[in-house]
Amino acid sequence: MKHIALIGIDGSGKSSLAGQLQHYLTKTCNYKVLIATSNKMNSTVLKAIENKTGRKVSDELRLTAFAFDLAIKYQQVADMQELDFIIWDRYYYCLFAYFTALNTDLSSVREITTIMPVPDYTFFLEIDVETALDRIEQRGEPQKKEESYDYLKAVQREYIQIMKDSNAVTLNTGCPRDELLKVALKHILQVH
Repeated sequence: MKHIALIGIDGSGKSSLAGQLQHYLTKTCNYKVLIATSNKMNSTVLKAIENKTGRKVSDELRLTAFAFDLAIKYQQVADMQELDFIIWDRYYYCLFAYFTALNTDLSSVREITTIMPVPDYTFFLEIDVETALDRIEQRGEPQKKEESYDYLKAVQREYIQIMKDSNAVTLNTGCPRDELLKVALKHILQVH
């Protein structure tokens, strides 16, 4: 089983590319593919705590909760030997980028995510922050704190730093979507 991690700021197209990859790999190549996303169960608990106490939980607690969500999802899919690929719509690199931008201590998340393998393929979807914000706005959902221009710009800088230390392939989301798919597939299928 191979792990494919799609990472980038909100609005970069991770979920869209995950769906395209899954469709192509299953329909054209006949592979068994799962898209994995966080369970967000701990996020629900955090919201309940905030509602009960009337105050926001700390970034450290939020980070720990998100890391546990991701680790739980990994545990759920790790033994699915029938799968050829797991496409991660966000991976632990995302936690590192988002919470480093908040100056949060990452020691707990690094410990929690040690159970997760380094992905076989990592694709960083690089996007202009203004374009990402436009895409987020088109979703029609209320804007979250982590979707402000300054914060996403800081997160983007963290991703770029993380990518310097990894084997990730940067995909320029200014290209047409079918081009992004072709580039990603070229990397995935040349080895598999």
